[in-house]
Amino acid sequence: MQINDPEFFKQILSMFKMESNEHLETIVSGMAKLKSGASGEERKEIVETVFRAAHSLKGAARTVGISELEEVGQDFERIFSMLKQKDAAISADIFEIFDVAKEQLKKLIESVDDDGKVNADKSELTRLISQMQERIVQLNA
Repeated sequence: MQINDPEFFKQILSMFKMESNEHLETIVSGMAKLKSGASGEERKEIVETVFRAAHSLKGAARTVGISELEEVGQDFERIFSMLKQKDAAISADIFEIFDVAKEQLKKLIESVDDDGKVNADKSELTRLISQMQERIVQLNA
């Protein structure tokens, strides 16, 4: 996004951070419900909700030109897409990995400076996302 007014861009980034944290809260809340044993139709609705939140996070990042967060949003979207296709209970280790990953994602969002640059390393989050994807593939295997 090319905006020539730095103050306006700061306002947009502030709204982006607030919106991104809301999407993250939706994802965290949904994962907590899944962890507590949601099943059947309720599980499907929760997974769809967290999928949409990840999709919205990705879109918001794209809108403000933050490719690092757009990629992470895409990765989370892929995880929840995979879960939509699985009926098995989500294993405890997936929730444990997610708990660490959500903190890493929060740090990335908070690290965005007034120029729209991410000032945190996303390599640990990328590793955690890969681990979650591997574990999800093993569900119902």
